[in-house]
Amino acid sequence: MRDRSEGPSGPSFSSPAAGAGQLPGAGRPVTVAHRAGNDRDALERALSAGVDEVEADLRWDGGRIVNRHDRRIPFLPVYWDRWRMRFDRGPQLTLDELLERMRGRGRPYLDLKSQSRPFLRALLETLRRHDVVDEAVISSGYWRLLDKLRRGEAGLRLLRTIGDERQHADYLALPPNDPLRAGVAIHRDLLDDELARLLRSRGVEVYVWAVDDVEEARRLVGLGATGIVADSLELLRALKSG
Repeated sequence: MRDRSEGPSGPSFSSPAAGAGQLPGAGRPVTVAHRAGNDRDALERALSAGVDEVEADLRWDGGRIVNRHDRRIPFLPVYWDRWRMRFDRGPQLTLDELLERMRGRGRPYLDLKSQSRPFLRALLETLRRHDVVDEAVISSGYWRLLDKLRRGEAGLRLLRTIGDERQHADYLALPPNDPLRAGVAIHRDLLDDELARLLRSRGVEVYVWAVDDVEEARRLVGLGATGIVADSLELLRALKSG
C-alpha cells in the first residue's frame, strides 16, 4: 500500500461473485494484516492470529519478485522510504516463499509496486504455479497495469488503489460501466459519503487501509467497506469475533 502522503447515478458495475470480499456467511469484513507479507516473523504472527489475508508489497529486483515496501538503492543493500533509510544484507522474502508459507492458512493480498513486463509475466506465472489465481487479491496505484493483468488472467480479483486526492478524482471520473470491473483499495481518509454511495451502487469490493481503531473500522464497514487493512492484529481479531 502507499502511505497516505504519497498514496450522478447511472448503470452500475456488474456485481462481484457471491461472497466476494467477505467470507461466505460470516457477515463481517475481510481482515487483512497490513504489510505482514514483507517480513517472515510478521507473516507468521499474522497467520497464527488467523487473519483472512496477508498483504505484501511486490517489487522486481534482480530478476525475481521480492516482498518489500521500501525502495532499494541499485546494487546496494540500502533501502529507503521517504525520510527513512536502512541497511540490510539479509535474504529478502520472495513471492514464491510467501505463497508456500501461506498455503492453506490464508489468502495473499498483493500490492504491486513495479510495472515492468518481466515483472508482470513472472507474477502471473508464479500465481499459476502455486494455483492461487482464483484466491489472490491484487491492488495497485498503477491502474493501467491492472488492465494488463486482467487481459492475462480474466478471473483475477483486482483493486484500484486510491491513495491521494488525484486518484480520488480520477475514480469519480470513471464511466459507470468501467471495463476493468475492479474494486478499490482506499485510504481511510478518502472514503467520504459521496464515494461510499457510488461504490455501494456499483457493488464493488472496498478495502480500506490503514485502520487503527476498532470503532473506526466498524464505521467504515457501515459505509460499505468489505475489507479492513490494519497493522494491529488485536484489532483484526476483534473484527473477526464480531
